Amino acid sequence: MRDVAQAGPIYVQVKTELETMITDNQIKKGEKLPRASEIARANNIPEGEVVRAYHEMVLAGLLNKS
Repeated sequence: MRDVAQAGPIYVQVKTELETMITDNQIKKGEKLPRASEIARANNIPEGEVVRAYHEMVLAGLLNKS
């Protein structure tokens, strides 16, 4: 997910990647997303960055918190 050549905060990179996956129907409506810890571990990034990306997406109306 993370491209070190890509500029910007990690949480923005995570958010952008997830938004693209939603737009491309790689993540379907109603599908449960992986835990933040799983994404963080798989991409060797801090879990807080994934949590912040999820939070920003909830605020933007892209995700439902459940």
